[in-house]
Amino acid sequence: MGRPKWRVPWHGRIFLDWIRASLNKALAETAGIGSWDVRVTAAPAEAETLHRRYPEWAVIPLPENRDDQFASVQFGLLARPRRLKGRLGALLWPVDYPAVSPSVIRALVNAAKHDSTRRRCYFRPTYQRRSGHPILIPEPLLQVLAAETRRFPQGLRDFFRARRVRPRDVPVHDPSVLWNFNTPDHLLSWNPTWEPGTNSGV
Repeated sequence: MGRPKWRVPWHGRIFLDWIRASLNKALAETAGIGSWDVRVTAAPAEAETLHRRYPEWAVIPLPENRDDQFASVQFGLLARPRRLKGRLGALLWPVDYPAVSPSVIRALVNAAKHDSTRRRCYFRPTYQRRSGHPILIPEPLLQVLAAETRRFPQGLRDFFRARRVRPRDVPVHDPSVLWNFNTPDHLLSWNPTWEPGTNSGV
């Protein structure tokens, strides 16, 4: 799209500002969430700009030779605190899905909080039986993934397969969980499903 994906403007704000607004709104509206510990991975050339714009988040530069999607997962996990009391898990939120509403985040969090099998599953939103993003990986599973991440260079699917981890589908009413913004046409085809409030600028 002619610029780093996180900086692409859509309906008055850039992609990452949409994600921040959704996280903040979900935090305010969901009981039992104390805070978000956000890790943003980026190319080294973008890291300083990201840090200035989002000082409340940890920005993790990726190695120059790693631009694959799983690198974000690997280095984001390895940069986390090893233990954090009461942590439910981690949302893996690709920046290509900026339109996801706070209601989706609430649904994922509530599903994970009340599922006794979360050591053996991850949670994914579904719209009309089609799975989307972001996904929530519960803390017990994150501990294993963080310890073994270098054994699975091909990505999460290999890890899930080897560990026999199954998805737990969380039905939602928001089609934006399926909206993977990859072309300029997508910017024109889709409209927000929620109102984030005060514009944070482009």
